[in-house]
Amino acid sequence: MHYQFSERNHFPIYFSAIALALILLCITPMLSSLYTYNKNHVEVEREGIQYASIKNTAVTQEIYCDGHLSNLEVSFYAPSGGLYGDALVEISVSQGEKLVTERVRASKLHALSFYEKDPGTQMEKRSRYEMSYAMRENLWAFSQGTATVSVSGIGLPAGTDLFCEVSSTLISGLPSAMEGINVLGYPMVVEYSLFRTDAHFWYESALLCCLLLAIIGTAWLCTYRKQWVQQRNLLFWCAFVLIVLTISIRNPYASFWGEPRSEAVYEFWYKAENLGLWGSLTSLMSGEALATLERIFMWISNAVSPRKYVFVVAQLLELSWIAAACAMPCLNSFRRFFCDEIRLAVSLVLGTGLLFDSAYYFWSCSYWAILFLLFFALLPLEKLYPVWYWGGIALTVILCLSRIYHILLVPIALIALFLLGKKRGKRFSFFCVAVAVASALEGIISFAAETNLASGSSPLVNITDIGLFTMIENTIYYQLQVINSFLTGTTHWQGSGANVLCGLCFLAILVVFFLQIAKKNKETALLMGSLGFLSLGTIAINVYTSGSFSAVSFPRNYASPIHWGETIYQEADLHFSYAYIALFLLGLILCYLLGTGFSKWSRAHIAEQERSTVTEPAKRIGTCALIAILCIVVAVGVKPRLSYDKITVEWRESYQVTQRSFYFLSVNTFYGAAPISLEEGTDEKIFGLNADGQLYEWREGLSAYELKMPYHSASVGLVSDIGQYSVLSVTARRALVNFQVLYVAVLRDINGNELARVNQAQTDNRLWLDFLLDEPVTDVYEITFELQDGNTAFIQDGLQVGYVVE
Repeated sequence: MHYQFSERNHFPIYFSAIALALILLCITPMLSSLYTYNKNHVEVEREGIQYASIKNTAVTQEIYCDGHLSNLEVSFYAPSGGLYGDALVEISVSQGEKLVTERVRASKLHALSFYEKDPGTQMEKRSRYEMSYAMRENLWAFSQGTATVSVSGIGLPAGTDLFCEVSSTLISGLPSAMEGINVLGYPMVVEYSLFRTDAHFWYESALLCCLLLAIIGTAWLCTYRKQWVQQRNLLFWCAFVLIVLTISIRNPYASFWGEPRSEAVYEFWYKAENLGLWGSLTSLMSGEALATLERIFMWISNAVSPRKYVFVVAQLLELSWIAAACAMPCLNSFRRFFCDEIRLAVSLVLGTGLLFDSAYYFWSCSYWAILFLLFFALLPLEKLYPVWYWGGIALTVILCLSRIYHILLVPIALIALFLLGKKRGKRFSFFCVAVAVASALEGIISFAAETNLASGSSPLVNITDIGLFTMIENTIYYQLQVINSFLTGTTHWQGSGANVLCGLCFLAILVVFFLQIAKKNKETALLMGSLGFLSLGTIAINVYTSGSFSAVSFPRNYASPIHWGETIYQEADLHFSYAYIALFLLGLILCYLLGTGFSKWSRAHIAEQERSTVTEPAKRIGTCALIAILCIVVAVGVKPRLSYDKITVEWRESYQVTQRSFYFLSVNTFYGAAPISLEEGTDEKIFGLNADGQLYEWREGLSAYELKMPYHSASVGLVSDIGQYSVLSVTARRALVNFQVLYVAVLRDINGNELARVNQAQTDNRLWLDFLLDEPVTDVYEITFELQDGNTAFIQDGLQVGYVVE
């Protein structure tokens, strides 16, 4: 798999090819999510439709523009059809001195309308008289403020009428439409898009320019300064920079705009702040296992950073660690396996295209450890400077003490020590011992906790309860789903035939593995066996854990009965990250074996004077083909950008509460995850609406509350004893997507007296809102939501109330 261009006249072609490949690997997969945080779509839902005549009058609607306006669409009811003749509909948008007007013949509205069809009946969801018209003019100039949409009919014949639609929806956030000087009571049915040129826009634009410069610089180095690359490990730093920039653009809240998610706050920051380094290091994550790497990173971040920016520093530390681990194949030592171009592409796939976007948040640090451990083991350890070797050993111990999955490394390390210890030398042998001892210690500590993966019972008892055959069957089934999902992405192959094909792929890998054993190729066989064991082993742990310990959050119970006639998309989440990484590396090993096999064949069957004329073009084709495959792997595995729904904490706007003697800060507010919160002398109650629209207090074991049903008030004192406690905070999800509109929470007692009024803590571009009280409030019976202008504001999903524990 080695090929290097030497002909100088090929340099421009080679430079362009490298740059194109890097663009395909880094930029193309993010195009669908680029600037999504700057886009907003506002739609007045068609509920309880009423009709406002535009004959001889104008109906106007004020709309809020927190960005540049585009794609404005207005809905009409045109019952007279062809009788309109040459009558016109005039639609205008105005803002200050800016005015855009369009006229369209009323009789052509039907032909210009888009009709969505019901997927079941294939019938149009609107009647043939209900129409919509999208303006063709460029509306970009309308931004930052209120604009007015005006609709009127011109020259409508006698006996005909034309109406714009008005919706009785309460969650649009728009004021009432006006018919002349008359208030209609409800907003016009309009739909429009907004694009905000805010800090997000300039952040992404600046980093995108940096990424393009880094791509050009990397292509230039690989083309015109290859000797520098080979002598100074520059390829490693190129890969490092490309990974950091790509992830920083695609996932800003996991980088320079760092925000905490899940365990990052209550498990890592809280313990680093209150327990110190040693107390934090010896604390079990959720009572289950050590998480040494995360503890060290958070302690450093908390020590060197002001509290306001602690998660920015923590995220940058984690991102640097991920980029460094993924860039290791670009070290010069790995040139014996693949050429520079392939190694660079491999590092970019590992760092940006394999796992889902949540894998870049702080609580996932140690899931990337397997990459360092595997690549470090492949380095010529005897040739490393002592400082690098012993630093690597120290990091190895830290990593093996950071995740329960690493218990699988114990047999791998011992087998490697037995098979290769003498050949690889004392340093490799010591590395194997360090891995085995540290990983075993992690497992012992975890199972000794008695509240974790063993559910307080013997592991054998839990396996017996699940069933040994079920453990084996489900492990193999989900391994095949990983293969399917890896090869085809979210549009995975369907049906039993797909499982058969993936099973054949699985068997093919087994055949190659046993061939390596038969050929006594110890290193390749050990590496393939280790990767396969890691993949199957982590899946088996997932089956075991989800089947015996319900407190660990999984998307599904992997121990439940499976159906071989069905397939599922198994996302590359953290629980399956090792399976995805192992499968990817196994694929690379197969490519390496093909390359070395071809080299051996050419030496045996082609004369030496003719060999270069055959092997060089073949190596070129092989290199290009493998890079193309890697680009396809990234394209197939495109992961959507993490939505605002999952980014619930705006730390820089709410961190101040953690300086109080008691406080409550919601972290995971979305339903389906544990109600994880940051608590200091506090607790929470969660409320929601049932299917009948009735408020109730939700707790584990009760049916899920409605996620989409809007409401603006909650009589929490009627359905709970919250009135007996001192309330500190309220957390809710806005129903209005007009982000320019800020929310206010009003707390009242049973008599309707106002106890407190508090503005949202978040800036105006968040869905989840915290309302943090300066002082606790007692006797709370009802919580209502308003806009800053006093109009009613609506929320949806659950409502969290934090209170002081007496």
